[in-house]
Amino acid sequence: MGLRDTAMAGGTLALRLRPTPWFAVDFGLGSYGGFDGQDRSRVELPLTVNALVFVNPQSQLQLYLLGGLGVSYAEVGSAGFGSLGSDPFASRNFTYVGGQLGVGLEWRLSRHFALNTDLRGFVRTRTDDDGAPEFIDPDTGATTNTSGGVYWTAGATLYL
Repeated sequence: MGLRDTAMAGGTLALRLRPTPWFAVDFGLGSYGGFDGQDRSRVELPLTVNALVFVNPQSQLQLYLLGGLGVSYAEVGSAGFGSLGSDPFASRNFTYVGGQLGVGLEWRLSRHFALNTDLRGFVRTRTDDDGAPEFIDPDTGATTNTSGGVYWTAGATLYL
């Protein structure tokens, strides 16, 4: 749609339950900020639940596949977060629901500690009552309330 690249950064804390060597569930809560594809300031608060299937759970370096669902809340502005000015689009709130799929690696350094990284793709749609479209292509005028992307994660897991 002729949109610019998104530049956002942040982090997520997750609780990973791993009842068997080959299966785990992650419950995550995150916070991200930056600028969206239309150069508007943006803060997002996602809540996710992902299932992870470990392909080779007996190895020190374990490959996993993940899939899950998420909901997210976003506050979007046009001239810097919280900058209302005279722009009627200066601040809007959005809610989303969507899903994600990914692939990752977990490096077990000990029985109770691991480093992990994964690449995740997501698709989501707005669920709020704001009737105006979120994204408008300036070249074609096409509009949508569905968005998607890819993001990379890195982290550490403490197994109790």
